[in-house]
Amino acid sequence: MAEKHERIMGIDVGEARVGVALSDPLGLTVRPLEPVTGEGRKVKIEKITKLVEKHSPDVIAIGFPLNMNGTKGPAARSVEKFMYYLKKVVTVPVIPIDERLTSWEAGEIMDNSGILKGDRKQKVDGIAAVLIVQKYLERRKTDESIS
Repeated sequence: MAEKHERIMGIDVGEARVGVALSDPLGLTVRPLEPVTGEGRKVKIEKITKLVEKHSPDVIAIGFPLNMNGTKGPAARSVEKFMYYLKKVVTVPVIPIDERLTSWEAGEIMDNSGILKGDRKQKVDGIAAVLIVQKYLERRKTDESIS
């Protein structure tokens, strides 16, 4: 089967900031973009829509924060609402990706990279978004339903 080439935008929805990352068209590299900030879901979705227009991703992989036992908690329900409204304004598929442990992984990456505690808030969302894109790319290799 031929490898599918597409640009993936990863989104890590947080209360204060939304982390955003973007892959190259071959899916070889992923880089964080500036986090999206603003008061309320509507403002954040408007800013993400502008990023989608600017970068033309083929897919948006959005982190879906399930509880460790796989159930939906308040955070997952909040992301479901965010996805609902985002899907109304973008034309690309928005695919939820299980993001359990991505914040922990992002912390480990920052520890190993020597990122100072004061710089972490600005970087954690982008790193988590990068991890979401990587999880999407890994899942796409084994799950034909998302390709």
